[in-house]
Amino acid sequence: MKEDAYEADETTKVSNKSAHNGFSINRKFVNAKGYHDKFRQLSLPRPVQEALYQSSMKILDHRNATQLEDLYAIDARTGTVITQNCCQATPFHTGFNTIQYQSILNHGSKIILLHNHPSSTRPSITDINTLANEPSVTCSIVIGHDASVQVISIPVRGPKVDSIFHFWYTAGKAAGWPSQEAKLRATDYVYAKGAVHYEKY
Repeated sequence: MKEDAYEADETTKVSNKSAHNGFSINRKFVNAKGYHDKFRQLSLPRPVQEALYQSSMKILDHRNATQLEDLYAIDARTGTVITQNCCQATPFHTGFNTIQYQSILNHGSKIILLHNHPSSTRPSITDINTLANEPSVTCSIVIGHDASVQVISIPVRGPKVDSIFHFWYTAGKAAGWPSQEAKLRATDYVYAKGAVHYEKY
């Protein structure tokens, strides 16, 4: 794709909605050139950068002012969208159905997972485990409604996610922490111990 075509694509915008709440998109930032530039900083082929940006804009426009998430699987070499789930009706949750997952398996090439977090939180332990346990996934990108772009990948050599998480989760439960607090603190240790590589733009 020529440079001027990339510049033209910056006209992609998240539309305005009458509803405004804590899950509304920061349109001032998302619709600016600086947001597009965040994807150009990713160590990925230019067509993949652009596919991630365009898909992100579609997700943010679709899920603006909601607690709902969309999930895309994108070819890590070409930027082709392999499959997507834009029909999830459970707040703060997403995933692929059997047919969508099979299309990823049939694709046979490395992929990138892209989805939104309405609360703009960091990638969860579920996001990390999906990345760690699916060999075809090279990285996972989480876009926040605050215009953040967060990227996680698994180091080639490093501690195991499962062992770190379960050790600290069990320790937290034994110390009397509520399940959700134990889960969040155990996830903190997964990050702190370097079991996942994390970048935020």
